[in-house]
Amino acid sequence: MNRSAYLIGVGLAVVILGIGAMTRHPVTPQAKGVVLTNPSTPFGYLDWQTNGLHQPRLVEVIQGHISGAMTGVVKTDTDCAANNTGLSHCHDIILLANQKRITVIYTHNMNLVKCLAPNQTVTVKPVNLHWAKIVTNSV
Repeated sequence: MNRSAYLIGVGLAVVILGIGAMTRHPVTPQAKGVVLTNPSTPFGYLDWQTNGLHQPRLVEVIQGHISGAMTGVVKTDTDCAANNTGLSHCHDIILLANQKRITVIYTHNMNLVKCLAPNQTVTVKPVNLHWAKIVTNSV
């Protein structure tokens, strides 16, 4: 194989890999600065490192259901050990005003944004069945 043919082959491989990377499924929240392209996730660019810093906290609802905005009280905040990118995936149980509980995963960098705290009053606003925004009312 001559050098030109080799370079063309390498160039094609790079283009194919690049297209494959652009069309793959979204990466998990463990990554810093994720582009969420999954149609079931209603958000564009989100930097998990600063999730909740200057805006509501985006959380994944993993247990329970909330159909409308509602106040609640954080009951627990666990599993907050950071991963190798500095992100924590805290599991929080929130007792809602209707006495139902939801469990959420709050992905964020604890060095930049505080965790939710037990006994903290929050407002939970559903985005869809699997995602919600949390606005903190008190500490």
